[in-house]
Amino acid sequence: MFSLSKLLVLIALVVAVWYGFRWAEQVRETRRRRVTRDGPTAPPAMAEDLVKCPVCGAYVAPRSVLPCAFVECPQRR
Repeated sequence: MFSLSKLLVLIALVVAVWYGFRWAEQVRETRRRRVTRDGPTAPPAMAEDLVKCPVCGAYVAPRSVLPCAFVECPQRR
């Protein structure tokens, strides 16, 4: 029925589960502290309406950092 080896395996499993839960709680607490320390995240950037280029027909942002790919495009700066 009960043997010493079965009892030792059961104790080892209980100890492993116990340490697993402790480790998971430490990870959660570390993440909570990191979020609290870093503060709230920055709000997402505002959306910008696209304008159709009269030369190439591509839709580009009027104040975008990247110019249109065509050299003769008036959006190119």
